[in-house]
Amino acid sequence: MGIQLIKEKILGISIATSHNIDTNKLNNLISTLDSTDAYYKELFEKFNKIKKENHLTFLYAGYIKDGNFIYLVDADDNLETQVKIGSPEEVDSKTIESFQSGHAYATDMYQCEEWGPMICQR
Repeated sequence: MGIQLIKEKILGISIATSHNIDTNKLNNLISTLDSTDAYYKELFEKFNKIKKENHLTFLYAGYIKDGNFIYLVDADDNLETQVKIGSPEEVDSKTIESFQSGHAYATDMYQCEEWGPMICQR
């Protein structure tokens, strides 16, 4: 499969996933950052299923605050490697702009030292 087709598939999965998010419940989760919250558990189950069905390495949701990406839900079912709710990660300006504009994009393929070849949707 060509890189462009992979990028389109990733964007399609992302957009379809985002349409199944209840923004009121998500906003509550952002304010509490409570991993015992029923909506957190619901999102985790949905994301984990989508991740497995589409053979994705990662699938997570979060938001931008103070120039950092704040993780809300990581679909990793390995508790040792799962990023915990509320964990921050520095992000580049293009990621911040994407969040602020509401327009998703997929990166070109790049080599990640830790994970190998990657294409990320933001």
